[in-house]
Amino acid sequence: MASSGVASDVDRQIIIVRDYTVPREQLYKAWTEPAYLWWFFNPDITPKDEPVIIDVRPGGVWRQRVMLDYDPKNDYLTGGVYKTVEPSSRLVFTWGAEGGTPKLEENIEAEVKFEDSESGSRMTFSVRLPDDWNVDVVKGTRLGWEMALDRFRPAAA
Repeated sequence: MASSGVASDVDRQIIIVRDYTVPREQLYKAWTEPAYLWWFFNPDITPKDEPVIIDVRPGGVWRQRVMLDYDPKNDYLTGGVYKTVEPSSRLVFTWGAEGGTPKLEENIEAEVKFEDSESGSRMTFSVRLPDDWNVDVVKGTRLGWEMALDRFRPAAA
């Protein structure tokens, strides 16, 4: 049977869990304060003076530039619009940016949960990708989130 190039529902759900030896407040801070968000945009390539805009409240915007490599087509704005803000516990946002990637109109909801754990704290990131995204885009997006979260570092105490 030929593949249509459309990813299955299982492929569309991205869930990434990471454990840390610091309090969850430091994880939350690294997601919500511009000085700590360097991990999100490839810090070896993206200019250090690139502005990060964050207004952490329901309806507030998070916006920043990401450069995957030195190819201009891999240089884009991303971020989101906060829907739920529960300090040190949970962030829910519509992932995307005006004039960026993905488009806000795609209404992609992402969630980051911060919980206590035996080792200190646990961060769980989840997002479900749109039904009309093809397999290659879904795989690339999954890899992109995994790479970004591999760079994640908790904020200083």
